[in-house]
Amino acid sequence: MGEAEYTELASRYNGGPYWLSDRAQGYGGRFWRDLDQARNAWR
Repeated sequence: MGEAEYTELASRYNGGPYWLSDRAQGYGGRFWRDLDQARNAWR
């Protein structure tokens, strides 16, 4: 999956039926930005 797919998936998961809201979209953007840091934390 690419950036757009991860961002949409995170937004949909976080926002549920309101996944297009600014808050859910913001979460999706932060999710992608912080993904490498989260992966490294598991190592």
